[in-house]
Amino acid sequence: MKLLITGAGGFIGKPLTEHLLLRGHEIYALSRSGVEIGGALTIKADATRPGEWIEILGECDGAVNLAGTPVGVKWSTRTKREISDSRILSTRLIVENIPKGKKPFILISPSAVGIYGDGGEKILTEDAPIGGPFLANLAKSWEAEASKGADKGARVVVARLGVVISKSGGALAELVREAKTPRNIPRGRGDIWVSWITLDDLLRAFTAFIESESYTGVYNVTSPNPVRQRELVNAIAASLGPGHTLNPPSPAIRLILGEMADLALLGQRAVPQRLLSAGFKFTGIELAETLGNILS
Repeated sequence: MKLLITGAGGFIGKPLTEHLLLRGHEIYALSRSGVEIGGALTIKADATRPGEWIEILGECDGAVNLAGTPVGVKWSTRTKREISDSRILSTRLIVENIPKGKKPFILISPSAVGIYGDGGEKILTEDAPIGGPFLANLAKSWEAEASKGADKGARVVVARLGVVISKSGGALAELVREAKTPRNIPRGRGDIWVSWITLDDLLRAFTAFIESESYTGVYNVTSPNPVRQRELVNAIAASLGPGHTLNPPSPAIRLILGEMADLALLGQRAVPQRLLSAGFKFTGIELAETLGNILS
């Protein structure tokens, strides 16, 4: 298939591009920096703005929209707008320009399990209630834009991602740095739930979405075994060996981070019910074993 991947130079975009190339797909790799990935056709562009890339989209069989300003930057009115616009405007442009006659065009649009807000102890399947603070409302608006693709005849898959576990970057890399050079952050109990998935399983799930027309709609892209936050930080510290410690954050970090503290303090016990029902096989099941393999 001929596919457009936006955000192709990112933490997920680059390995996904490489993975799909190995499977024989033709990839147009769009990024603001114009990153070159061996075998892919490079597009240097801003996915939130019309450009020549729209014409290329018209030649494609599908798109994976990974464009988005990182949510880990310090939140302000301006950065929250950038976080929102980078996702919603890019999705809107793709949907508005889905090529006619390319049926079923496949659109994969990521979202986040944060759409469920603070889930507490509830087990959250794909039909759980949604909404809440900034991130939940952002995900809700983002998904609404993507769903309009179905009206254009596209097969739309919305992937609600958990914390992506990979040595190459993302949340795990940040936590490893924290364990090696700890800061004086107030210690919390770590009771909240964390939904996670290995990067390898994420790549396999996205590949299944692309290659099998049976996948459509919303999917929790998470391991079947969410864990308490304290289990996550303890497993990371143990995998790094003696002398490393990592504390779950306390609600007191709101005094430092403000609303951005939601990233660390609101938990979701999400499970991938629809992926499991479809017969998808996860390779990352037990967190401690997974971290041991990644960090060894």
